[in-house]
Amino acid sequence: MYAGSEDAWHWATEDRVPFFCITFSRDKTPAEVITAYGADAQQAALLTHDQSCEIYPDSVGGTLLRAGALNNWAFCFEERDPEGFKPGVLRRLSRDHETIQVVCGGDGMNTVERIQAGRLTERFEPGVSISPEGTGPYSLHQEVRRFIAAQPRDVSGLQAALCVVGRRIGAVLDATTLSGPLLTAFIDDAHREPHTANPVSSEHTQGSVGRLLGPVQPNPDQS
Repeated sequence: MYAGSEDAWHWATEDRVPFFCITFSRDKTPAEVITAYGADAQQAALLTHDQSCEIYPDSVGGTLLRAGALNNWAFCFEERDPEGFKPGVLRRLSRDHETIQVVCGGDGMNTVERIQAGRLTERFEPGVSISPEGTGPYSLHQEVRRFIAAQPRDVSGLQAALCVVGRRIGAVLDATTLSGPLLTAFIDDAHREPHTANPVSSEHTQGSVGRLLGPVQPNPDQS
C-alpha cells in the first residue's frame, strides 16, 4: 500500500476518530517533537493507545501527545483539545526545517498548514475553493487539488490532503502505528501554552480565505 493511497489513511474518516491534530516535522526525533510541544521528553514513555488512555483518561483534561518517526519525519498525534496548532509550538517544531500540520475539526472544517523556519508558507482548507494563506509556494494546496481532480470517484478533502502529505513524507501513518506503542507525554491544563501567543508570521497572504482557519476545537458533542 503506497503513501498516496486513499485506503492507507482510511482511519481518518472513521466515526471513532471525530477529531485529530497531526504534525509532521522534518529531521526531528520524537523526543525533540515532544519537547517542542512543551512537555518533558525525559518523562515520556512508550505506551500503546489503550495504555495511554487508561493512564490519562479524558476526565483529567490536558492534552495527550503521542509521537513517533516515519522516515526522516517525526509526527505527533493528538485527539483531544490540541496543543499542536499553537503558534509557539509550530515555530519550535519548524525551526531550521519544515512542519506540516493536518487538523480534522470536530465542526467539519479541516485545515492543512505548512511552516518553514517559523514562517507560514501555506494554510488552506482541503477540497474548498478558497485561495490559500501564506507566503507560498502553495505546493501542497496545488497537489491536493490535482489529486482530487484525478480520482475516479469522490474523495474527501481530508483524505486527499493526507494522501498528498503521505507522498511528501514517503510514508503512511496507519491505524496499526497509531494504536501501537508511541512515545507518549501528557501536559496538564495548568502547564499548557497560552492561546494568546503571537501568530506564526506570514509577510504575504495571497487572498482572503473567506472564513477563519485558526485553531479548530473538538465538537463538544463528540468529546
